[in-house]
Amino acid sequence: MKRILRNSLELLMLATIAITQPIFDLYGKNLPIFASAKISKYELTFFICLVAIAPFATALVIETVAWFINKRLGTLVHEFFIFLFGTIFGLALVSQLNISYDAIAYVSAVAIGASIVWGLRRLEIMRTFVMYLSGLAPLLTVIFVFQIQPVFSEISPTMKTVAAPEGKPPVVLIVFDESPLFALLDKEGKINPERFPGFAKLVSLSTWHRNATAVSQQTIQAVPAIFTSRVPKKGDQPFLSDHPDNIFTMLESSYPINGYESVTSLCPRNLCSTASAIDLERVYLPRVKSFLSDALVVFGHRMLPSHARSSLPSIGQAWGGFAQAGAAEGADADHEAADAKFLRNAGSFYQLRMWNGAMNRMMTMPSPSASILHFTVPHRPWSLTPNLHKYYGPRFLGDFNPKTGDLPKDYYQRYLYQLTAVDHLVDTMITRMQAAGLWDKSLVMITADHGISFEPGLVQRATDFSNPGQVTDLYTIPMFIKMPFQKTGVVDDCAVTNLDLLPTLLDVTGIKTSLQMEGESLVDNCPQRELRAMTTLKESRMLASSFDLVRARSDRYAQWLPREGPVQRIAGELSAQEILGSTVKTVPSTGAVATWTSAFSSQFDDVKPGITELAPTFIFGTIDVREKIPETTDGLVLIDGKVAGVINELSGAAPGEIDYQVLLDYTLLTPGKHVPTLVLRHRVGLTTQYELVGPLG
Repeated sequence: MKRILRNSLELLMLATIAITQPIFDLYGKNLPIFASAKISKYELTFFICLVAIAPFATALVIETVAWFINKRLGTLVHEFFIFLFGTIFGLALVSQLNISYDAIAYVSAVAIGASIVWGLRRLEIMRTFVMYLSGLAPLLTVIFVFQIQPVFSEISPTMKTVAAPEGKPPVVLIVFDESPLFALLDKEGKINPERFPGFAKLVSLSTWHRNATAVSQQTIQAVPAIFTSRVPKKGDQPFLSDHPDNIFTMLESSYPINGYESVTSLCPRNLCSTASAIDLERVYLPRVKSFLSDALVVFGHRMLPSHARSSLPSIGQAWGGFAQAGAAEGADADHEAADAKFLRNAGSFYQLRMWNGAMNRMMTMPSPSASILHFTVPHRPWSLTPNLHKYYGPRFLGDFNPKTGDLPKDYYQRYLYQLTAVDHLVDTMITRMQAAGLWDKSLVMITADHGISFEPGLVQRATDFSNPGQVTDLYTIPMFIKMPFQKTGVVDDCAVTNLDLLPTLLDVTGIKTSLQMEGESLVDNCPQRELRAMTTLKESRMLASSFDLVRARSDRYAQWLPREGPVQRIAGELSAQEILGSTVKTVPSTGAVATWTSAFSSQFDDVKPGITELAPTFIFGTIDVREKIPETTDGLVLIDGKVAGVINELSGAAPGEIDYQVLLDYTLLTPGKHVPTLVLRHRVGLTTQYELVGPLG
């Protein structure tokens, strides 16, 4: 009996430090994962039991069975599990050292596992230490349960609210994610009507607050700030328990709520239950499976050495859906089964599904209703084309924009395609509301939680406020307010923030509240703020901003890509926009480039029509260069003989195999079969020659 107890405590301790503690530590420090996953309390309880009990219990049961068969076998099984848990623990230690070679990391982890087995077999002091330390295992679970209390605690509002009077207007507040204002502008500082007809239509019908700023660069701060009209505080979590006085609880007594939050959980579950396709108060196995798949991905990133981690789906683009989104990241044409999961449960197309559901509810709910919606588009992963087809992108390389090379420009190209898809959503929403008789009488507010920066050498989504251009990219956002029965557009330069949306909404609807908000109503009011709050997860500053700064950023990015004309022109970049979509006369190959290949070549064989269908709009692969390529030469991709995209990686390329990636003119990928061809464009003085390389292999 003593041996059984000792063995059990050893297994408990090793399973805890190898599996339970790392997972609880990661999830306890990243509670927004639970908000994004929208799991029920029963599913969360199952997750806790699985992580805290299952590894230890599985090992104990197998060892006990082995003991009944043969004591020697029981000893071997026990030492095997000690070795296994010890090796996993060793991987966690070694992974922190960022060892370049995985083999060294694995050997080191195995050595740690073997050392633990040897120590427990030979050293009484180590066995005693492990036995006493095993008492911490249940304590870790208790601590984790305490950490996640905000996830399901629902605190009653502290404010007093007087319901809206009769005759109140329908309300629509839509918050897009990761959408800076500069990306919408043309060279005149206006919304480009050819590239963004939906937003241009919105400008013509509403008030465009073009000097608006966001209050945070992080969604988990920014969205609660919009929904509460309060500057974020350090340590705030995006849950109802931290923000009981919010837009949902304020409108609850006045409106039926059509609510959807993609990352936060401020709406009481009974109030926003219609926004979820699956009941949040029961166990739903596909959702559990998805959440556990994500947990395995997160655990892998915590445990595995660097090279092995690179093969896992990225976890830096969202708060969930890692495993499913990974199916559409760096995939090839044979991954349709995995991509079906991506479509259902993660990524941009899941947001389209949520958008369609929210729009349908808006049209059918008893009027007046309040639609309060946050969608994580045009946020990464970038996989949408302007006509709502999808493509596979390369693996996520992190938030950093490389200081040299074309990657920041490539990121911006893909972002603009996805932003144009969002414009399509805005356009169709306005049309549907007008057809349903809702548009004129509604209060409509559209904004973004924060922006994104593509400045080379800087991080896309974080700032220390040392680079003014990056700050402008992150904190200046679109903001449009269409008052009930407003007929014409107005351009407004008042110093507003998206904290002003909630006070304005309450003012227009006639709802009275005792809550002190930090924003101001914009009804007959023009705030004259010299400084506005801009926060990060670490600090908050009061900074100046202006529309002139936004235009300067638009000018800066116009040095990369054309900002005039339809969005497909960005596929031609600045150097080929005039010949995009046209044919060129080619000369035979000189052999400087032998072949070019991509895993997506078969996707050109049958492009299908319709939303969500796969179209190889963005491809990447390798090019076999045989001779030094001049700096004045680059590559053009032709689709059926027409110029569709530019490959800059060929300029100045040395002999060898080089990687490339290229965005293509999506309008050339019509339904049917297409032939992509590579040509070299030689530019010498005023002369341009096009050298045929050949079709995609």
